Amino acid sequence: MIYYVIRRLLAAIPTLLAVLTLVFVIVRIVPGDPAVAILGDRATPEAVAAMQHRLGLDRPIWAQYATFMSHSLRGDFGTSMVTGRPILQDVRAVLPHTLILTIAAMLIGTLMGVPAGVFAALYRNRWIDVLVRMVSLLGLSFPVFVSGVFALLAFALHWPLFPVIGNANLADPLDVLDKLVLPATTLGIIMAAYITRVTRSSMLQVLSEDYMRTARAKGVPWRLVVWRHGLGNA
Repeated sequence: MIYYVIRRLLAAIPTLLAVLTLVFVIVRIVPGDPAVAILGDRATPEAVAAMQHRLGLDRPIWAQYATFMSHSLRGDFGTSMVTGRPILQDVRAVLPHTLILTIAAMLIGTLMGVPAGVFAALYRNRWIDVLVRMVSLLGLSFPVFVSGVFALLAFALHWPLFPVIGNANLADPLDVLDKLVLPATTLGIIMAAYITRVTRSSMLQVLSEDYMRTARAKGVPWRLVVWRHGLGNA
């Protein structure tokens, strides 16, 4: 297990280097001058040159690439031009909220998607299966920004049950829950649609196995067969 983890981590190094290189290339080939974008169109040539020197854009491209890679590998991603703070400091400020939202959305998606996928597989081609597939397809078809806007219009503006926007106080669980319901539910529904379809496909594959067909032919409950088979493979 440890050998597998180490091997996967080593395999991720080329991917990381390739992603960093791609980011560097994309930023350099995008039309426009970053110094002009920061200072504005009315900036003097002297001011633009000074900003280019400050950003290191007047150096050779290989020197810029070497500096970018060395800083990135050390975890130094520069300073935000919006807040004036280090990028990592801004990331650390919002990371707890992102993790809470991700875990809540995954929990909602799993609690909704797994049972729906199992029941859809057990009642294949019956009305419950058709209904589950239609609802899951509808959930996958709606982009998150569309369903999020509908949720805000319904439950934050028409029925003011939840806030439209705001940072939750992590020390207050009720405040976190109040500001978490709408975004977590919006993301969780889309995740539930995907989990439902994956669970249904996996369940159908299990039900088509030889031991399941034999059990059904002998009248053995499918729950007992799945439980014993899963326990034997644990």
